[in-house]
Amino acid sequence: MELEIGAGMYFSLEYDARVPLDTVFTESVMARYLRIFNFLWKLRRVEHALIGAWKTMKPNCITSHSFTKPQHAVKLQLLSTLRRCQVLWNQMNHFITNLQYYIMFEVLEVSWSNFSNEMEVARDLDDLLAAHDKYLHSIVEKSLLGERSQALYKSLFVSV
Repeated sequence: MELEIGAGMYFSLEYDARVPLDTVFTESVMARYLRIFNFLWKLRRVEHALIGAWKTMKPNCITSHSFTKPQHAVKLQLLSTLRRCQVLWNQMNHFITNLQYYIMFEVLEVSWSNFSNEMEVARDLDDLLAAHDKYLHSIVEKSLLGERSQALYKSLFVSV
């Protein structure tokens, strides 16, 4: 199996599955894996962007020097705005952290466990292929990447 890491506008992984692996890792299967990978990569990019925003938002720039009355009013307004930004950041960070937790432990771990159990009882290649397809379908659907979740997915990642 050959691994290529694409660099450019988008980061992606491409696997060149050769015989006999191409029996399991068909083009359509690899397209689903790529879609899952890109989704996980987007979550990491959002997390990284939030951390970067947090570093620039820290209220270290406002000190308690003596201010005139107009300057003091501006300072209070700035502190109020900064506080609202911090609350928003906390909410976004909470959402991303929980979404990542859900994907890692409720989707990937559970799907892998089910797939492992089905591989153990597979009688032939057809059973293995069916179990693998079920595994990928489970991940795609539970990760909001399936057809039923497209509207929600688009609203979450419209600008990412």
